[in-house]
Amino acid sequence: MRTSTILSVLGLSYGAGVASAYPSSHDYTPLIGRQQIPPLPANYETLPALEKQGLIWDRIKLTANSSQEWISGLETAFLMTTLPPRPPFDRINDEMVEGRKKFIRNRGAHALVKLVPTGNNPDVYTGIWNEGANNGIIRLTTLEEPPTKPKAGDKVIAPGGVMKLWRDGMPSTNLFFIYSLEGQESWNFFEHPCSNHLAPPESLKTKAGKLLNQRVSHYSEMTGNSDIAKFNTAGTQIANPKAPFQIWLAPSAEAKSNSPILEPATAGANFASSFSVIPSGTTLYHVYAIPEPVQPYNPATVYNPQALPGAAHIADVVTTSEFLSSVYGDAKLHFKHTSFDDDLALRPDWKSIVRGARS
Repeated sequence: MRTSTILSVLGLSYGAGVASAYPSSHDYTPLIGRQQIPPLPANYETLPALEKQGLIWDRIKLTANSSQEWISGLETAFLMTTLPPRPPFDRINDEMVEGRKKFIRNRGAHALVKLVPTGNNPDVYTGIWNEGANNGIIRLTTLEEPPTKPKAGDKVIAPGGVMKLWRDGMPSTNLFFIYSLEGQESWNFFEHPCSNHLAPPESLKTKAGKLLNQRVSHYSEMTGNSDIAKFNTAGTQIANPKAPFQIWLAPSAEAKSNSPILEPATAGANFASSFSVIPSGTTLYHVYAIPEPVQPYNPATVYNPQALPGAAHIADVVTTSEFLSSVYGDAKLHFKHTSFDDDLALRPDWKSIVRGARS
């Protein structure tokens, strides 16, 4: 599908106005307040996990109480159709490619976290899934700016986020999660569980996004989790890694009782700062592992992971700091995507089950 056709599906037009508004150089680097942010050291990836976490958190704190501006639907469409699609999957650095901009989820709340194993690992998942991790960061987001005057039945937010876990002497590993591409009618961020596998898109806009994402992988609504199973936090490679088919993050009762207050008039302006109500030491999510595709496999099914036969509560995500808004986190912090194709490399038998159901 051509760029002009996809923009048309998104309800936009590609012409002189768009081209002149967004130069072909893609130089969208925003101003990081008035702070001078030092570059990460050249040996950053070789450092211990704790030191890398500290370097990133220092930059988050230096730009705290600030957020990147929400971008318009027009700019989102232009960036989606013109930016190279591979860097989010190929770049291992914890900072974005210079000049590249997040075209969705471009404002978020950031907190340090640890992944605490429960000991309930019946399928013997390996690496960090088995041993846990003390040095991580989570970024909670919504797909786009919340509406200020929603109508009855409108989808107002699309809760989700990404978690980065640092490892000694090697690149970090990351887990992406979201409730639904279409969003939800409720303003309660922690109302629904999130997963690294999404239901297929329903609207024309999200279907157009799927086509663009399939430039990288057929499995555009799925991100992998196998990299988390391949090493532990000491950087030791696992000889025979084992990862679950799917991950669900179920909000804890503690998170629900401390849910940010989001209201139409202020949700856009105060989205990230609203999470400051969540104290350090909060269990945000219970992590459930689904060992195999549920049969018959239906990617549109949204499960209740706590009640799903075979699901195991293998870990908890616990905050170790307060939440901060940060333009550095919004504009510079990079989370490498793990393709579901990487998971299929470990479990090629899943391909025949999944591919036919996800056109």
